[in-house]
Amino acid sequence: MWFNEFTFYYYFMRDIVPNANFVSEYANDCKLIFPELFLVTSILILIIYGSLIATLIKFNFPLINRTMSWLTLLVLVLLLILIINSYCFYFINMQSSGNFAFNNTLIFDDIAIFSKVVLVLFSMICILMIQNYVVKYQLNAFEYFILLLLSVLGSILLCSSFDLITTYLAIELQSLSFYVLASFKRESSFSTEAGLKYFILGSFSSGLLLFGTSFIYGYFGTTNFGDINQLSMFVGDSYNYSKIIAYVSTIVVVELDTFYGLFDDFTKTRDLDSFYISPSSCYINFLVNSSGLLAKHSIMLIYLSIFFIASALLFKIGAAPYHMWSPDVYEGSPTSSTIFFAIMPKLALFVVIVRVFHYSFSDFIGFTKQFLIIAAILSVIVGSFISLKQRKIKRLLAYSSIGHVGYLLIAACSSNLEGNHSLFFYLFIYMITSIGLWSVVLINEPVKDHSSSSYQYTTKTLSDLSGLIKSNLTLSFTFSMFLFSLAGIPPLAGFYAKLLVFFIAIESNMFVLALIGVLSSVISAYYYLRIIKIMCFDKKITTHALLDNTIDYQKALVLGLSLFFLFFLFLESNFISLICYKMGSMSPTIVSNIVFEKLVYKNN
Repeated sequence: MWFNEFTFYYYFMRDIVPNANFVSEYANDCKLIFPELFLVTSILILIIYGSLIATLIKFNFPLINRTMSWLTLLVLVLLLILIINSYCFYFINMQSSGNFAFNNTLIFDDIAIFSKVVLVLFSMICILMIQNYVVKYQLNAFEYFILLLLSVLGSILLCSSFDLITTYLAIELQSLSFYVLASFKRESSFSTEAGLKYFILGSFSSGLLLFGTSFIYGYFGTTNFGDINQLSMFVGDSYNYSKIIAYVSTIVVVELDTFYGLFDDFTKTRDLDSFYISPSSCYINFLVNSSGLLAKHSIMLIYLSIFFIASALLFKIGAAPYHMWSPDVYEGSPTSSTIFFAIMPKLALFVVIVRVFHYSFSDFIGFTKQFLIIAAILSVIVGSFISLKQRKIKRLLAYSSIGHVGYLLIAACSSNLEGNHSLFFYLFIYMITSIGLWSVVLINEPVKDHSSSSYQYTTKTLSDLSGLIKSNLTLSFTFSMFLFSLAGIPPLAGFYAKLLVFFIAIESNMFVLALIGVLSSVISAYYYLRIIKIMCFDKKITTHALLDNTIDYQKALVLGLSLFFLFFLFLESNFISLICYKMGSMSPTIVSNIVFEKLVYKNN
């Protein structure tokens, strides 16, 4: 039919129209993604530098781990400056369509910019923490820091993704880096096993994401979040068949003659500037050619697609019942890699969850809300109860993270501005607490005995922490404060974050979910307090390196800042609350009127 031919020509032939200029067309797009371009260029330069320097016979094949760590920090500092500068550019041009890039596949709004800033800041802190660990454990391959930068690149691209295809590519870039980081300690069978499990199960979840994406594309004819949001109004939970038929009839009758005339003029003049497509006419191809659109059973295909996409995203954040990879990967991986698994990807993935479920599939909020509620309940129950019988620290923290993902999903279930605010606020507090908590784990890592080429394990199990208060009072006090914050005990910011999540659940009439969350929080407080009891009251005195060695200044700085912010944000949280509100208000107010703007060419 005529509209299909026209649509094919417009979408696939417009890029080869004479006098097309790539530089002029994508100049603003390149400005918006300049931080990402800088990071890619820096990674390539560091690869060349490492390959040349590490293989020099003249210097007897030098180890450049320390140098690479400082260069990585320099790259991240410059990246942070560029992201802040890009926010200024976006703020100046926020009234135009400049916050979209590359045919609406990337978006640069408040939630993208702020999440990138937080990700880069915490990446810098993580790399500062693991510098001595990498040297002590002789992870001598310079590629380790290259992989960390690649994971950061995948995370910041994920924050700006506005299309299911770009989302998949960003997740895969992040995940492939994590697979290698998990198995980086090649002489350890535990590390190899962790990397293999992570790779196999992660590949399966990626397949689920692609499977759901293919269904969405087959049904809607697009993978763009904004287009799906616009088209879902016809097939969502509140669809009205008589309204759809009347709407299609009105479009066809009123605009049919106009399109015939415009198409004739366009084929003669080939002048894009004098050509115009109304936003309403962009629905015709979907409405007319979607077989089974007006049949109720066709909605099940979308529900199945949402199920696959949600399952893949929940696997990536380690939510139950997709949590089976998390404890083994946390325990077997090098602790420097585990820190990134535990802290970095959650923020970027929750940004995607908010975009997909609260905006793109907002017309299916009834189904997605039920799915998220089930995942939240299972996560808080699994995280609370299974942690009770854990005796190894890293496995305990893995199950603890599953429980906290459940609390984050409780906030996500509300599907409103206040829910998004509580989600990001809780996530920021959790990241600050986790940074300090994993710093303590790094400090208590096994120390290598060079005389026997073996490791003296000191904190592999909880019993190894016994008597820590007698060997290092400051460290045990700091560790206790972080555990109190995770348990939600005042006057720490973790208490305020949990309280906010439960209040939002009650205001959203999810009383049963709030009750389950409160009870699970009480149960989880037991195993946090058990760790404090072991440190402070058990008779055995720990004999490890802390009796003789001091804490390095990097970890001391991280511990001090983390503890300060946990107290400070409990007393004064207005600044971070404003940022969370800006991130939570990303929905249709920014995007809805601009989705088709790049398809509109008005005649002056």
